[in-house]
Amino acid sequence: MQVNKVIVLIQVDENGYEIEPVIFNLYDEEGNLKEIPNNLVPPNGSKRLWKPKWDFQLKDWFEGDAESALIERKTSILGQYNMECKEIIETGFYHNGDFFAFSMVKDQANFAQQMTFLLLRPDITTVSWMTENNGKKYYSREEFFAICGSGEMHKRKYMNDYWDLTEYITNVIQDVETLNSLGTFEEAVQKMKQVQ
Repeated sequence: MQVNKVIVLIQVDENGYEIEPVIFNLYDEEGNLKEIPNNLVPPNGSKRLWKPKWDFQLKDWFEGDAESALIERKTSILGQYNMECKEIIETGFYHNGDFFAFSMVKDQANFAQQMTFLLLRPDITTVSWMTENNGKKYYSREEFFAICGSGEMHKRKYMNDYWDLTEYITNVIQDVETLNSLGTFEEAVQKMKQVQ
């Protein structure tokens, strides 16, 4: 009687480092359960490890290169936070009840161009601008400059948060577990501010 029951195991070297996945038949030709060799171990599963290493005594995976894992995770999470920061900036900002779009590609360039034009042309007294919540509106020069200032403060707030978070992650955090517990960009900023 032949029983075919196969599982995928990971072949590791004598130090516990992964070599390759192996398909292992649990039964021999007579249907007897085979003993699994010590160098074939269960897959890593859900642990996020940079360089997985099998502990033969504990029979579990752990990080085999903590320093490289920390560097890689810092790089990865800072890239994630940079994208989240840009997304928050680009969602827009409020000024006196009006909501303004603030995408990097279009809106910020349009604000800069309009402001430059106003600086070059003091004879222009009003600017029309499309708000996201109140449609097209007309603003005086001074009002438009104040709107641009609000946009700049909105952008600078999140950029400064990102720069502070970058310094905190780079210079203070020294383990992957803490990095993994930070959460989203905004959650990480709050956690950083609580410990500073």
